[in-house]
Amino acid sequence: MAISNPIFHLFLDSMTNKILVSGATGLLGSHVLIDLVNTDVELIALYRDDKAKDEVFTLFTYYGIEDKWDRVVWEKGDVLDVQRLNDLMEDVQQVYHCAALVSFDPSDAVKLHSINVEGTQNMVNAALYCGVKKFLHVSSTATIGQENGGQVCTEETRWNSDEQHTFYAKSKYSSEREVWRAIEEGLDAVIVNPCVIIGPGNPNKSSGTMFSTVGNGLAFYTEGANAFVDVRDVSYSMILLMNSDIRSERFLCVGENMKFKDLFTLIANEMDVKAPSIKASRLMTSIGWRLMKVISLFNGRAPKVTSESARASHKTILFSNEKIKAQLDIEFRPISTAVSNAVSYLKTTRQL
Repeated sequence: MAISNPIFHLFLDSMTNKILVSGATGLLGSHVLIDLVNTDVELIALYRDDKAKDEVFTLFTYYGIEDKWDRVVWEKGDVLDVQRLNDLMEDVQQVYHCAALVSFDPSDAVKLHSINVEGTQNMVNAALYCGVKKFLHVSSTATIGQENGGQVCTEETRWNSDEQHTFYAKSKYSSEREVWRAIEEGLDAVIVNPCVIIGPGNPNKSSGTMFSTVGNGLAFYTEGANAFVDVRDVSYSMILLMNSDIRSERFLCVGENMKFKDLFTLIANEMDVKAPSIKASRLMTSIGWRLMKVISLFNGRAPKVTSESARASHKTILFSNEKIKAQLDIEFRPISTAVSNAVSYLKTTRQL
């Protein structure tokens, strides 16, 4: 279940009485709300979509804290609306910037830059203008230099501009640079770089699509591997970082490095469905994403597999969590626990 840790009351600075969370209806932003709702702070949740807001209430109900719903001040707005952000950050002490577009569809390149880069620029500028005491930016492991082939990447692994990066990775790298720029201008900020986040949420968005895809009978797997983390551990880490003396640093937030096949098998076993058993070659995934692209033209739905995600599925990219474990003295849940929590939510809410 979500963290409800009384130690948070000790960590929260006595001067911290108003916190803004952007992207509050997303998988991570909603869990930050859940972890902070039991504290004495005023929580401002920035959101865009009423349906997504309703989904967060369902999540509050799943965790048994629906009685705390009214403690959140919901503010409809957009990270591209500069004046709105300036108004919302007035008298705010802490900002958790979770808002971002996650897409591996090349056709979303312009939207990725707009929301992730320009939106982050607006957020840090508003934080500087309003005198926010501390700002946490949710970046991604996609901004870390990635050594395909088994070498473990750390916070020091440099971004290589010559590599073939996704448009999502480019947008997150540029958005992180906006935060570093703001730090140079005086913003007290810290950055987390989560890997693929696993947790209860919409099965048609972000990492949730893995659950709906496996549940619908995924037959194929690839040889690739990546890092995965429980959403509750990311939220916990963020809150500890925000209420520490740590600043002007970034931290990989990683639970386990795991092969895609092993993750899909975990999900399949938890959902009581058949695990994928056919190894997909690069040729097969190349044909697959093209076929899905054609289908999407007819049904109007975004394809679940794109050229970028197909390419990534064959890479083995591993990340270290040693820095954040050492500085925060924390341990991460096994991914099997994250999968179990996510599937439990889908079953409880009858989305399976």
